[in-house]
Amino acid sequence: MPAAPAELLGPLPAMVRVSAPGAALAFPAVHGRTFGDAPAGGLVAYVDSADLVAVAVNGARAADLLSASPGDLLRVSG
Repeated sequence: MPAAPAELLGPLPAMVRVSAPGAALAFPAVHGRTFGDAPAGGLVAYVDSADLVAVAVNGARAADLLSASPGDLLRVSG
């Protein structure tokens, strides 16, 4: 499944929650523009260079934190 288009991230607040499929909890994330908008080890939801919604961790791997695999659909909510 492809990533969501950038315009879906736009109306969300400055702090969002991110969860992986089947996850019992959602992690707080900054709705930012770069990895540096999140504190070290923190999640950031941003628009990547392909103009799609992406999730990353400042200084680490989002897949590890979220227990996600390539192709998993993540939920980003406000």
